[in-house]
Amino acid sequence: MKPASLEDAVSLMGDDVGFPGGASLEDVQCLHWISISGNQLVVGSLVPWGRLRDSALVKDVSPRLWDASLSFDENWAVGESLIKCPPDGPTEIPIALGARIELISSASHREIDLSSPPQIAPGELLVSVRFPLP
Repeated sequence: MKPASLEDAVSLMGDDVGFPGGASLEDVQCLHWISISGNQLVVGSLVPWGRLRDSALVKDVSPRLWDASLSFDENWAVGESLIKCPPDGPTEIPIALGARIELISSASHREIDLSSPPQIAPGELLVSVRFPLP
């Protein structure tokens, strides 16, 4: 399955947590964006850490996040790494930067902080990771 929109991806979630199993999300563009929204740097959940390293925007607006990107495998998606990283993994820097994750399901849309292990409900798709700008 290859959903083309965020709505299509949410419809495939079923009881999956974070990402739909068996679906390719490469065509869901908002999951691959890096942008600024208000006072936040918004990173699509499927943006690889290597792309953050290569981003002049990230380096300019959030040097500490850019530094943190060096601790992660360049091919690992930002969102996946933050919800699946082992407790001794490098997630302490994004947490210290105040990272929040954006989740959407057919019934809700919410943001949660990462100060404790995220409680993601079945059917919730991880859309983005949001970092407050310094």
